[in-house]
Amino acid sequence: MPSTKVAALSAVLALASTVAGHGFVQNIVIGGKSYSGYLVNQFPYQSNPPAVIGWATTATDLGFVDPTKYTSADIICHRNAVPGAISAPVAAGGTVELQWTTWPGSHHGPVISYLANCNGNCSTVDKTKLNFVKIEEGGLINDNPVPGTWASDQLIAANNSWTVKIPATIAPGNYVLRHEIIALHSAQNTDGAQNYPQCINLQITGSGTANPAGTAGEKLYTPTDPGILVNIYQSLSTYVIPGPTLWSGAAVGAAAAAPTTFVTAVATHAPPASPTIATSVLNSVAPSVTSFVPVVTVTDVCGAPVPARIYLCHSNIRRYNSLQTTKHRTSMFKKKPTIKTLSPIRSSDRRKIADQIIKEYQIAIPTAAPTEEINPNNNEDGNAAKETAINLTTIRNALLPENSLSARFTTTAGPDLREVQGTVYAGSHPESGGEERILWFKIEQGPGADGRIYPTVYSLWHNARILPLLHTPSFVMGKLFGGADLMTPGLANGPPFPSNAVKGAAVTVASLDNPTVPVFVGVCEIDVSGLGEVQGTKGHAVRGLHWEGDELWSWSSSSRPGQPAPEYLEGWDKEKIQDVEDAVAELTLKEEQVEAQTSAALDGESQPAPEEPLEPETEPTVKEIDDAFVKAFVYSLYQLKKDSPNAPNHGLQLPVQPSAVISRLVTPYLPIYSTQKAQYYQIKKTSWKNVKKFIKYLDKERLVKSKDRNGQETVVIDVDFNDHRIEQFVPYRLPTKNVVESSGKAVAGKQKATEEGGTDPSVGQVITVQVLYRPTQKLTPSLFPQLSTTDPKNYYKYSEVSTRLDEYVASQNPPLVSESNRRIIKLNPFLANTIYTSSSSEDRAALSRGEATRDGLLKRITSDGSLLAPYHAILKQGQSIADVKPKSGSAPKVSVMIERRAGNKTATKVSGIEYFGVIPTLLAEELQKKCASSTSVAQATGAVKGVMEIMIQGDQRKAVETALEKRGVKSQWVDVVDKTKKKK
Repeated sequence: MPSTKVAALSAVLALASTVAGHGFVQNIVIGGKSYSGYLVNQFPYQSNPPAVIGWATTATDLGFVDPTKYTSADIICHRNAVPGAISAPVAAGGTVELQWTTWPGSHHGPVISYLANCNGNCSTVDKTKLNFVKIEEGGLINDNPVPGTWASDQLIAANNSWTVKIPATIAPGNYVLRHEIIALHSAQNTDGAQNYPQCINLQITGSGTANPAGTAGEKLYTPTDPGILVNIYQSLSTYVIPGPTLWSGAAVGAAAAAPTTFVTAVATHAPPASPTIATSVLNSVAPSVTSFVPVVTVTDVCGAPVPARIYLCHSNIRRYNSLQTTKHRTSMFKKKPTIKTLSPIRSSDRRKIADQIIKEYQIAIPTAAPTEEINPNNNEDGNAAKETAINLTTIRNALLPENSLSARFTTTAGPDLREVQGTVYAGSHPESGGEERILWFKIEQGPGADGRIYPTVYSLWHNARILPLLHTPSFVMGKLFGGADLMTPGLANGPPFPSNAVKGAAVTVASLDNPTVPVFVGVCEIDVSGLGEVQGTKGHAVRGLHWEGDELWSWSSSSRPGQPAPEYLEGWDKEKIQDVEDAVAELTLKEEQVEAQTSAALDGESQPAPEEPLEPETEPTVKEIDDAFVKAFVYSLYQLKKDSPNAPNHGLQLPVQPSAVISRLVTPYLPIYSTQKAQYYQIKKTSWKNVKKFIKYLDKERLVKSKDRNGQETVVIDVDFNDHRIEQFVPYRLPTKNVVESSGKAVAGKQKATEEGGTDPSVGQVITVQVLYRPTQKLTPSLFPQLSTTDPKNYYKYSEVSTRLDEYVASQNPPLVSESNRRIIKLNPFLANTIYTSSSSEDRAALSRGEATRDGLLKRITSDGSLLAPYHAILKQGQSIADVKPKSGSAPKVSVMIERRAGNKTATKVSGIEYFGVIPTLLAEELQKKCASSTSVAQATGAVKGVMEIMIQGDQRKAVETALEKRGVKSQWVDVVDKTKKKK
């Protein structure tokens, strides 16, 4: 490897990054009263945070304490913890409900609670003097299937809450309750366990006398405890919960959200062996096909390696060419596949799979430069070999992260719905929040089976240029998202096309609107690299396999919706992306440019100078970015005042939401003259980091007046248009339209997601419940054609059944329609012997008359399951019967049940919403806010696994119906049962 590449590699490997951790106690409920915990995501940034019972910490990354800190004060109540300013009263024998932020399902482990007597005021106590007594614990519940069910899973099932019962015999006084989750998902590695301790101040009342001796916080655990250093991905017949033994006066079983069984013997597992270099793989990778520049694999706050980014250089991107629409086909992942239980991949198998991917996609492994002369006493060659091994391990972890899982899947594909079988590989990239997603898939049986491991868009978003990148216009991309192949006229930005986009090669496709973000994966049906002009050509260019929005993209271990594509990705734009954006600009209507020029001429302003050729951009300092944001905001107010001098507030609608501050009042006025600069001018790169603090700064500068709403959102309620900075403002050159749009996506789009904290994909959806019938052999081929049971054409709507019946009657000779009354149908032998076969009085009467009404005949056919089997299909907007697999039986309904709980309290239970694409956890979050009442989500009693039940305190039927209507669920699909009414 040339010395320049070694230098570049060394420079890149010097980079490091971290991602946010996973949770803290945000609220505590004692005796029906709520107390705020220490909100580590808010209070550290406030000049005068409120006094709360929770202990303050500096763990603003939502991180953990690892076993290397077990002997330090950080393990007591978290990093640099300071006692809470107040205490909450609780009676001995009472309960304390601790409500966590959303806990990730992959972070399995025990939940433990301790008490320590402050022997005085807890707000001034020395934490190192506290001695803790274990009052409750929960560990491994069931280890089948691995990694099993843990106390942390019970906490999640209880709506991320845990109830601790204070021992009835404890002496009154001021105490610190130390509550903790220990995540074990990386505990097979030394110091891989993750402790999340939380402390709150309690004032315990009562007549108890027990004052048990405890253990200092720095002596609770050791890094080699059998419950700390343990591999949960192997079957554990027993598990020892870490820490001292449970105090004999503790309330046994009181803390668990569900009955808990504890195992007591020691289980020790050695950490996995270190990976070795596969020399044969290194030798088999074709050199000079691609060049690889990895970014360092670092450790995030969860102890997991941050995957390296892979940058592979392909052919230059060229200009846009004409295109045509695409042809439709049936994709295997447009319908939800059946995925069996996921299981962990052994380290050796994971390396083999990663090596297969490296070989398949010809990913070059950077090798260290050898020394010029071989010297037996020189260790540089040994160091070079070690560096090569590190590079290989880095690439493996980037492609298939550690602790990845695999499972078999089955689905159907093609117009004949032929069965497809294969394997999916799931894992989590820390950069995307650590949530498990399907990263790779392999088709092993059925149409398209070739044994190749294909990446999903999630892998492509974290590993740049492992596939050749093609482009197509956005309206063609919409066709691809519907399950179509990419036709040759739809190719853009060429010729020339990438040299390795040959027939049979796996490729990815991006839209011209977002040229750096691949969102479609397929296989070349032709040699794309050898194409000349594509205008006027015909035929398929790329056969689609997977795209953003299909069921592979939607899959999540936590039932969360699929992650939307980023607005911009580094690594995919290393070549002439500006040409692509120019192509988009060329697609824009010419009159837009004429209109802009005419408007500027009427205003007497000179035209802005054309953009200068792109040059390497230097990253601006934080102060420069801050100044640019403030100047852009002032510019927007200056422009409003100039354009609307007499309008109220100069045309600015107040209040202004945070997202609008960025998208309307900042982004269009930022001095961004190239797409390269757009990546730097984002709110997260300012010193404020988010819009709320930016607005607070503007308020402090007296440019605006702001107000907090509901303790969360900060809005602008007034603007000082007479400020001297607006009066004296000197306009500067503004960027062109295409650059503004690009930066707007990068800044405003991301900020909106940050402000809203994610959206519910079911809100606004349009749903149609289609009643269908499938004819049995009794009616074929006389009334209906003989078709396969899996053929989508073999399912008929009610109107189609009616049409078939009319066609049959009209085709018979002699005629079956009565001459005197066309509503009367004469019964021929087929109708009499096939349809009217029961012993009911209606059938006997029709046979004796020898005729039946046409409507009666239709009703008789559709109501008999032995003639037409009932089916149903739930269709979303844009879907047809061919896009889904109809299910037998009547269409399901959402169940809303109002019933009495303890005493006169009522509760509303909601179940069955999954059938309509509604996510229970997200609906529960909305109902909690709308109803100002507590909610919980748990497995529905008596329902199939995966059907959850939401419980809301009070009679909330109207709020539920309103929330469901927002999600496209009509009232006729909801059954409301009120069990609180007295029976007559």
